Amino acid sequence: MTTQATKVPFYSNTPDDTHCFQAVFRMILGYYQPERDFSWEELDTLSAKQEGMATWPQAMLSAMEALGFDITMVEGFDGHAFIERGGAYLQEAFGSEIAKWQIENSNIDDERELYKKAYSSGVDIQNRIPNIEDLKDYMAQGYFVACNVNSSKLNQKPGYVGHFILILDITDQEIVMHDPGLPAMPERHVGLDLFEQAWADPNDAARNFVAIRPKEKA
Repeated sequence: MTTQATKVPFYSNTPDDTHCFQAVFRMILGYYQPERDFSWEELDTLSAKQEGMATWPQAMLSAMEALGFDITMVEGFDGHAFIERGGAYLQEAFGSEIAKWQIENSNIDDERELYKKAYSSGVDIQNRIPNIEDLKDYMAQGYFVACNVNSSKLNQKPGYVGHFILILDITDQEIVMHDPGLPAMPERHVGLDLFEQAWADPNDAARNFVAIRPKEKA
């Protein structure tokens, strides 16, 4: 792994299994700002987390941009269509099982508004289906890369659970990641085939990643 990746602190998800997203950003912020320990409460505020609900990335990405980070999000998901059609677009894009999980675990109207704010901020949101080479390219440019995957598929179980992981390294055979869990697995090694199955579940449009690095000083 790169020197950068080996110095990334690891944080586990919380015992209620609702903070995998915040744990990933706590890792990134812990790397860049080790002098400041971001609490779960601070991270909940930055990410507009609602108690007991899943976290969508838009609020946190806007907050990170304001904190001085260069942010790119690449996703097959059409944010503009989601703003216009909400749950109906989720059903159209991903089918009934995932749409049901997202609707039951999210405030869809609030997430539509946060998407609007993200588009109007400095976050670079690209609507295209990413691939492994995209991840490698951004990492080679000094970005940290985080992905949303189906945790059930990643752990070879049935069903769907949205989950965030932080990628540390990519080889020809595997992905090395900090997986906040649960169960928490620092420097977890996952075969490329299994990762791609979890990343592209239920279809390629589900693939996404967020790339983050500090803005270059003028």
